[in-house]
Amino acid sequence: AGERVQLQGEPFKNVIAICRGSLRTSKTTPDGREQVTGIAMRGEFVGLDGLAQGIVEADVVALSDAEVRVISFAAMEEIAREFPMFQRHIFRLMGTEMEAKQRSQLELNHLPADGRVASVLVRLSQPLLERGHAQLEFELPMTRIDLGSLVSLVSLSPETVSRALTRMQEEGVLEADGRQVRILDHPALVRMASTVAENSG
Repeated sequence: AGERVQLQGEPFKNVIAICRGSLRTSKTTPDGREQVTGIAMRGEFVGLDGLAQGIVEADVVALSDAEVRVISFAAMEEIAREFPMFQRHIFRLMGTEMEAKQRSQLELNHLPADGRVASVLVRLSQPLLERGHAQLEFELPMTRIDLGSLVSLVSLSPETVSRALTRMQEEGVLEADGRQVRILDHPALVRMASTVAENSG
């Protein structure tokens, strides 16, 4: 946790495959602010956006203890030339990554603060659901400052994030103690993260 995996501005050489844990991606804005741009979790790839300009587009830091595989893109190209099926798989990965980022940003732009925070909590609880856990309890892998930065291009303050979590507790959606979060009503959390976005369309 806390170890840097890639540094923004470095020459693009590798793609990162996440085997365990979660990573945070962030960019330094022209005015010097750090803007958190995403959370990547087990089974996902980080770094494919470096293909565009030939440089690493974002800082990548481990949010929790994590295991990753650093894959040489040159080696991937070599394999792709030999095996067209592998090449198609890489193209699908790239398309999925771009589509997911665009969809996520579009949804967040139409949500109030509570819905934006809920959308991140839904994503963080997804691995527990997939593994069939009865209790959706986890530790937030980021500070409330980072959480506010992630869910808004104009960062939400830590106080706004805290108020959102407090309202969710009052409504019986979750319990939060410091970074420890326990989801009590997952369907309600999902509705909170999606209803406004759907209505706006």
